[in-house]
Amino acid sequence: MTRPYRVEANVCLEAFVDRKDAAEPLTSHEVAEAVGIARRTAHKKLEELVDREVLASKQVGARGRVWWVPDDLGVDLETLIAQSATSGGEKGTTAAESASAVGNDE
Repeated sequence: MTRPYRVEANVCLEAFVDRKDAAEPLTSHEVAEAVGIARRTAHKKLEELVDREVLASKQVGARGRVWWVPDDLGVDLETLIAQSATSGGEKGTTAAESASAVGNDE
């Protein structure tokens, strides 16, 4: 699967959905392969998701980094992906803001 030239950060969330072990952290290489984008692009988008408090990350080893969905996210990933598709992936929206927006829709 290949993606268009411009990729929204929430595309990377697709790699974290429907996995055998939802608690297992992923590398940027694994995310890139899962969603069909370059590893460097995945890394940049994953960093953006950490800034928006959608993912957490930590360095492992000298140059490695892993990413995971925090337990206290407050909204499910499918909802964030759907919101991204309809809103154009508003850059800078935090998970808390997304969770409150979901609560306001109900």
